[in-house]
Amino acid sequence: MNIYDDPRTIPRDQLREKLSAYWLGQMGHAFNGHDGLVYRVVGWRDGDGPWIEEVLGRARTRTISGGAIGATFHHHRMCPVCNEHPLRLAEVDYPYHVEWDGCDQVTDGTTIWINSSDGMCIGRLSPRGIDVHASAERQLEGEHCLHCETAAKPCAKEIAFAMYVQFCAKMKEHHGVEVSRALPVAIQAEEQLR
Repeated sequence: MNIYDDPRTIPRDQLREKLSAYWLGQMGHAFNGHDGLVYRVVGWRDGDGPWIEEVLGRARTRTISGGAIGATFHHHRMCPVCNEHPLRLAEVDYPYHVEWDGCDQVTDGTTIWINSSDGMCIGRLSPRGIDVHASAERQLEGEHCLHCETAAKPCAKEIAFAMYVQFCAKMKEHHGVEVSRALPVAIQAEEQLR
């Protein structure tokens, strides 16, 4: 393949000439894959279709057909590019509570707290990073932090989308808890491709 066919090397104005308005509008958007991972559209390869990459790993960039995205990939509800969030952040009274999956899930717009039924905070996500804690019972037994990670840019004002995806996965892995996508929280893409 000629390097100049790689959409990442083509200037934006030339890429616009090659793609339809629809596909230009999909650049940078996040999709749920059929394999349970979250991907985003990062470019286009002539004759093959859109290039997608895993939001967290970034090592699984692959080319798929546009039809495959339409058939098996679904737009992520918290996609930071299209901002499909059902509530506009400025219209929300904080703190905002959601009873979901047996937990009290709370946000102030920039941080998410997941509190178990006994009132213990078992998860927190903020622009500074991720904290997933053991349950109260397990903490009494000496186990505390199950997964803690500092954000790449801890001074940011919004949660990076990749950190949000990872937090959801870790809460499911350690506690079997699904993070409510109804929480009105500010999420940003690490790179804006539009």
